[in-house]
Amino acid sequence: MNGSTCTDMVDAFECTCGDGWSGGTCELEVDACATAENDCDMLRATCIHVGAGTHECVCHVGYETSDGGKACTTIQECASSPCMNGSTCVDGPCTYAACVFQWSCVCKDGWAGSQCEINLDECASYPCSNGATCIDGVFSYSCLCPAGFGGSCIDMENNMLSMSYMHDIFNQKSGKRRSLASASTKQTVSMDLQTPRSALVPTLTRANYYSVPSLDALAEMPSSQLRAVRGLRVGREGYGEVTWLGETDVTGVDLDQVVTIDHGDVTIYGDVTKPTIGTKLNKPAVIVLERVFVPKTMSTDEFIAALGKSLEAAGASAVDYDDDEGLLEFMVPHF
Repeated sequence: MNGSTCTDMVDAFECTCGDGWSGGTCELEVDACATAENDCDMLRATCIHVGAGTHECVCHVGYETSDGGKACTTIQECASSPCMNGSTCVDGPCTYAACVFQWSCVCKDGWAGSQCEINLDECASYPCSNGATCIDGVFSYSCLCPAGFGGSCIDMENNMLSMSYMHDIFNQKSGKRRSLASASTKQTVSMDLQTPRSALVPTLTRANYYSVPSLDALAEMPSSQLRAVRGLRVGREGYGEVTWLGETDVTGVDLDQVVTIDHGDVTIYGDVTKPTIGTKLNKPAVIVLERVFVPKTMSTDEFIAALGKSLEAAGASAVDYDDDEGLLEFMVPHF
């Protein structure tokens, strides 16, 4: 059978089988995998009988071959750089039987997914308080506070800025602005300043706060002039200042209670009853803040876009921003 050769003998015959066959009449296929013909990689491949005298070598999972399975080597999946966003690719640990997994990605902080393609949303836990807008970054977030809130929305260590009332800031510079700390018209008020004799004169006793005109100059003004001080400016050294537009009535204003300037935030009438819009200090003003730098977790364009998006609806308008010196100037319609 199967192409074998039959030899006649005395009262008998004998079959000479061709390759791949065996048995008295050559009726049995020879399993090459069970003979010396098995040339597969003995540790990393499986020999499969596919017909008389023939076989195939199939490498175990996670291995590859260039010679038909005679030698199998580990597949280097990481060579194609499948992991994203700076993650580390790790080829799977393999035994001779098979690789447990072909490859995996070790993601950097803030990323997830099989290829580290997903930016985790740090804002999902609603970390910002007092109605602030959360802006997701890479393994970080920033809080943009509504008017009246500031300190709790600023993370000094991570340099995350909280700001409100600003329109789009175009990435253009109109030259370096003066440093507020070196303004020649500024006067620092010391803690031992005596209460003015006239109740109409505004008060300001906190250290490192100043006013323009100075308190001495205001104390010399008649009451009619105190009700119409042009270009009133109140500031805090190293933090910023507020300039009220036009003429401002400052009679009897306790600036210690009304004006608070912190890093990245200005509060006017925070814990004090606020007057009608357009009167006293509740009127249009220009705010300049110092040390307002682009957060480390954001690009300049991202920072500007985030501010503009959050503050556009508030009706404020940007005047100038110097990202090198960290000086930010914008105007508000009222407080």
